Amino acid sequence: MSLLFLLTACGGGPQPHDGQHSTDPTGTCPTGEVLDGETCVPEACGVGTWGDLPVDGDTVYVAAGGTGDGTVEQPLGSIQAALDLAGEQGGGLVAVAAGRYLETLSMGKDHDGVTLAGRCRELVTIDGSEGEEVPAVEVVGENGRRPEVQIQGVTVTGGRYVGVWVQEAAVVVDGVDVAENTHSGVVAAEADVVLTGVGVFDTRPDGRGDFGRGIDVEAGATDDAPPGWAELLRRGFGVDGWACPDGGKRMRLRTVGVGSPASATIVTGLLPSTGPPAPRRGGDDQGVHAGA
Repeated sequence: MSLLFLLTACGGGPQPHDGQHSTDPTGTCPTGEVLDGETCVPEACGVGTWGDLPVDGDTVYVAAGGTGDGTVEQPLGSIQAALDLAGEQGGGLVAVAAGRYLETLSMGKDHDGVTLAGRCRELVTIDGSEGEEVPAVEVVGENGRRPEVQIQGVTVTGGRYVGVWVQEAAVVVDGVDVAENTHSGVVAAEADVVLTGVGVFDTRPDGRGDFGRGIDVEAGATDDAPPGWAELLRRGFGVDGWACPDGGKRMRLRTVGVGSPASATIVTGLLPSTGPPAPRRGGDDQGVHAGA
């Protein structure tokens, strides 16, 4: 049986201007933002083309419109090409500069040890809307080879069939928004998946009007997840359960663990908590779904 845990929280977000502070000595930007050239950007984005990414001599670089070979001076223009190059090198960091990248990404057994890292989710978007009817981002193992991959600091959108699909792989997704995809936001099938600091929202149903789920856990999980609390609020009272009380901001999915060892790690951290109430049998779910 697979276990899945979710923690939500309201992000701090930029606050009204309050004068000088460490990230912006000039006092130009709101709290929580930093001055990058002449533009205020979220503090998580850092300053410069690559922000605060932990780049090194083996990093493969990507920038919108790039035509080079993946070096910092001559970055590639395709994230997929960079992932493939990093895989050939035995893993490592793929650093992605700000931009909207119109491509779908596929990683498999040859991408073990690769980390896809955007500068930050606010500035880096992977858009699969112009591709085929496939996941915007997929990580799929085969023949018993389960690649270990990390995805961080990007927004995944426009997937014509799922935003992020993980199957027979071990994937950590950190600081990512999965928004406006079709069928499901995130699908985990026979996989170990940890989502941390992730927002999954505005998933659309497919052409038949089915699904539209946020997170779908398949193959080995139990189909006993009731409708999520946010969906129940929407159905019963027309209330947006993901809205923060500070006016307009959205709650983000902070942590999700699927499978072992992710589940065991989270369970250990929760002890001696009594945990959430036992789930009841339920039908199709617009939020988190655990399928047989």
